[in-house]
Amino acid sequence: MDEVKNDENIEFRFVGVQITSKNMPELIENNIVPADFIYEVKLDTRIQAERNIVIMSVRVKIMDAADINHVCASYTVWCLFHITEFEKFIIMNKDGLYVVPQVLEVTIRPVSISTVRGIIYSDLKNTYLCNTIMPVVYMDQFITDQPSN
Repeated sequence: MDEVKNDENIEFRFVGVQITSKNMPELIENNIVPADFIYEVKLDTRIQAERNIVIMSVRVKIMDAADINHVCASYTVWCLFHITEFEKFIIMNKDGLYVVPQVLEVTIRPVSISTVRGIIYSDLKNTYLCNTIMPVVYMDQFITDQPSN
């Protein structure tokens, strides 16, 4: 498989956003709003080859820092990107899986996370989580899960 060079320009358009799930349980028992929060952000790349689309799935859990088993809210959002010259850049590997070049991933990941941050901010207005601001995520500090055997 030919590698895409870092200086090669991959043209794309942000063509859609889909909130595929969201959940915000009612304020728990004693109506005490958590003071601090922990954010779990997970990314997954999906492909719709027939439409020349790369989907960045962003899953966010907002948890009470004092009790991480208490999920205050959760969201799954898909950001859809149409890739110009899809066949040139998104190539199927020997296992039959499409591979998104690193140069494209490092561009669409922060765009997707920022989009989801805005959706969550807007959605939490007028709720007990209105001051819950998802932090900026720096991609060089992002931890990638290793596949389990």
